[in-house]
Amino acid sequence: MDWFKLAHFFQPKVTNTIDKKEFINSVDISFHYQENFGNENIKITYAVNLNKRFYELPPDISVEVSDSFLGSGDYIFTLRTAKGPYKRDIFDRLIEFKLIYLSLTSYITQQLEFNLGKEIPIRVESLDQWPMLSYSEKFFQYLYKKYGYYRELVDSDYKKDVYQFEELHKLSDKSRKAFRENPEQFRFSDVDLSYTCSMSLDQIREIIIDHEVPIKVEGRKIIDTIQIRATDFLEAIKAETRRLRSWGRYWHKDRIVYYQSILEILYDSFFAKEKLSLILSQQETYLKKFVVRPGHLIQLKDDRFVLVDSISFNDESDLIVKYSILRNNLQRGKRTRSVEMTEVKYYLQIKYLRQYKSQNVILRIKPFVNWAKKKKRVLEFSKFIPDLAAKHVDYC
Repeated sequence: MDWFKLAHFFQPKVTNTIDKKEFINSVDISFHYQENFGNENIKITYAVNLNKRFYELPPDISVEVSDSFLGSGDYIFTLRTAKGPYKRDIFDRLIEFKLIYLSLTSYITQQLEFNLGKEIPIRVESLDQWPMLSYSEKFFQYLYKKYGYYRELVDSDYKKDVYQFEELHKLSDKSRKAFRENPEQFRFSDVDLSYTCSMSLDQIREIIIDHEVPIKVEGRKIIDTIQIRATDFLEAIKAETRRLRSWGRYWHKDRIVYYQSILEILYDSFFAKEKLSLILSQQETYLKKFVVRPGHLIQLKDDRFVLVDSISFNDESDLIVKYSILRNNLQRGKRTRSVEMTEVKYYLQIKYLRQYKSQNVILRIKPFVNWAKKKKRVLEFSKFIPDLAAKHVDYC
């Protein structure tokens, strides 16, 4: 807004100077740094010096001409105020002042010289000998040289920011209807994610662009924050994880682990119900494919054969088998117990117990154990690990 305000300050003064050019002796534009109780600013002054013709005017006309030049001759450009914390560093503001001051005074000088003629001097105070500005520029040059090792990286970040600015605004425009109809679905911002998931804003915004995640951009000159439709961003992270897995290259292993950790954080922080639903669904599928079923016989590590009543998961996703004791006469006992599936050595389908019973009159457990040695199978299984990168569309 300083560009507009300072231009608005100059415009009526320049117009009036041109209208009353026959009375103008010279024009001076100057500036002065001042500080008062911690408030720092630059006072910009536009002053007109009148010539001999003005002083020869009749009193009533001279008063009219003089009144036309009344009004504030100064504009205050704020550098920073005593009310902290400072939103802008004074070095930045000084550089900004230089750009505004030089561009406007250059334009004004051309306009005045064209309309007043070159015989009327237009004096603009130079910034070249102002130490505050000179040392501010030197400070930035020092930083640039000191951290020259990172120039390519900084240049790369700059180009990414510029590219992402346009792409993110396009996405935001496309997402207006979605945000207007369901603003509550945009549950977190890129700043929230950066803090929660330890991701850089650049990473987050790159994923948003690549997967066209619906967003709402906040910020005009630069992007301050982005409100993100949560479910779409979660699915984007899942898609990235699945994509890296599909490539099957060992050097992507760390990246896959990184994305999986982000999924854990996202689910725990924002999608606890959805995580539970996804895990229960995957556990159900796991049990349907599991080689041991209710009704099967299993042999524990202590060599006992028992009958499986049910198989389930505990809170740590460990397989728990509930079983009934197999009596000496090969009948199901009333006592039940539960152990982790890791305590099971072998399994045997129930059809073999039925077969043994149909072929033998005297039923005893010891002969059955000997008979089952060639029928039983070693139990081998992989621990259930939920796949948070799996597709899941049932969001609450």
